[in-house]
Amino acid sequence: MYNKIYRSLCFLSVVTIILTVVMTLAACYTSFNAKFKEEVKNESVVIAKFLENSTDNVTALENAEESFGKKRITLISKNGKVLYDSSKNAKELNNHTKRPEIAEALKNGIGEAERYSVTTSQNLYYHAVRLSDGSVLRVATASKNIIPMFYSVLISVLFISALIYILTALVASQLTDNIIKPIEKITSFDEDSFDNVYEEIQPLLKRIARQNREISHQTSRATTQKARIQAIMDNINEGLLIIDKNSVVLSANECALEIFSKSENDVKHQSFENLTDNEEICTAVKKSLSGIRDNIIFEANEKTYQVFYSPVYEKGEISGAVMLLFDVSQKTQTEKIRREFTANVSHELKTPLTTIHGYAQLIASGIARPDDISGFVKKIEKESSRLITLVDDIIELSHLDETSESPEKQNISLKSVVNEVLETLNASAKKKDVKITVDGIDTTVYANLSQLTEMVYNLTDNAIKYNKDGGSVKIVIDDKTIK
Repeated sequence: MYNKIYRSLCFLSVVTIILTVVMTLAACYTSFNAKFKEEVKNESVVIAKFLENSTDNVTALENAEESFGKKRITLISKNGKVLYDSSKNAKELNNHTKRPEIAEALKNGIGEAERYSVTTSQNLYYHAVRLSDGSVLRVATASKNIIPMFYSVLISVLFISALIYILTALVASQLTDNIIKPIEKITSFDEDSFDNVYEEIQPLLKRIARQNREISHQTSRATTQKARIQAIMDNINEGLLIIDKNSVVLSANECALEIFSKSENDVKHQSFENLTDNEEICTAVKKSLSGIRDNIIFEANEKTYQVFYSPVYEKGEISGAVMLLFDVSQKTQTEKIRREFTANVSHELKTPLTTIHGYAQLIASGIARPDDISGFVKKIEKESSRLITLVDDIIELSHLDETSESPEKQNISLKSVVNEVLETLNASAKKKDVKITVDGIDTTVYANLSQLTEMVYNLTDNAIKYNKDGGSVKIVIDDKTIK
């Protein structure tokens, strides 16, 4: 702005100086030309008076020829014949009756003209005076005689113009500073600081101040919303990726960065291919950008993720895609355990059922001998008990899997639980002659009494049931553990 104002002032100064110089030179030229003509007229009058007092005009002119200088003096008779000419032999000159200045002088007594002279090959100013005898005295001089005077004035004018321009440039610089300073003092668009500013621009500044406040408010609101959205994205447990239509990652939350083992600088505003080289994921991105919505299973960092991808539309056109990555590792592992458990349970259930079914067929068909029937019944009873125990375990596991409430817990002495279980299983141990010993020191655990008692009971019961006759079972109580 400073340079623009300064250049404008300098340009205005230059134009003003040029116009002033042109007008001054024109005035000088006009003045010099008028003065030049006045001198010629005066000189012609003086010579005319001189001739009026002489008896022979031609002789008088010839005698005074040296005093004429560069002027051309001509004497013409009243019938136009040239009697004398200081520049050329009079006899060689044509009749001058039709010359404008001669014709005018013969008619009015005085005549003048300005034209190119073939005789002298230059522009001449002619002034003619009619004498008392009817002849005409003509004085002529070249108009170029004023050129030296004009040049002398021109040099002076140009020198003065240069000084004026330098002075004007300094003044323009100072004026520009004075104009700019009040504007430069505007350090903020606070309406209280507009008092020292030009009144003409105060409405504009006030409008800018209002717009700045509105922009600041909108920016603050946008920043708050962005921070809120970013906080939500960063705190969700699922990975979230936002991709534009050119497969450039616009946003990725912390969970997504952790899944792909990348930092934000490695991903943001970079091609999705920089995020992963997994072919399935890259294909999913391409599908989503083509308008397909689906999901795939993706494995990374020894975890399993279910990836949902969907296109984003803006004004009816696909502008990008969104991808959600859910960690389904636990679910997958649970399904695997459930399948293995189902297979094991099926096998465990099939064995006692096959045994029971076989013995029942033998008894029902009458093939079994009466003496063997009691043994078959005992085996059926044993296998059915085993079957009931398996079913109870399945029901208990199903109950634990379905319930969402945590069982009530308390501080429990492991030794007291072990002693209570041993009292219950004492008869079974004596029946198989199994010796049970308890070592270690008592310890307290924070657990559910029912679940802990059932666990110890099952472990001890299996140890007795699948032991050999006369065998032994050793229970060791350690720091919050039972071995």
